[in-house]
Amino acid sequence: MKTPSAFISNVNKLLDYGFNRDFKCAYFKKPCYYRVVKHPVYLIVLKNTKELKLVTPNGFAAFIDAHKDKFQDLIDSDLVKFVG
Repeated sequence: MKTPSAFISNVNKLLDYGFNRDFKCAYFKKPCYYRVVKHPVYLIVLKNTKELKLVTPNGFAAFIDAHKDKFQDLIDSDLVKFVG
């Protein structure tokens, strides 16, 4: 089992993948990481749970499975949890 400090450093590796840190995400009111896929579509990773969300102007994407190939490397490296 990972220690909390190892967990945090693992999540901080998201910065290497082009994510930006946000201390109070507008969607969740919690710390998160975000990356613009194509404005106004964002990938958001919650810092505490590593849960990955795809956000569009209409809200959360219903069919995130269709876009899984675009972030499979993040899932394989255990940086995010995919919740489909």
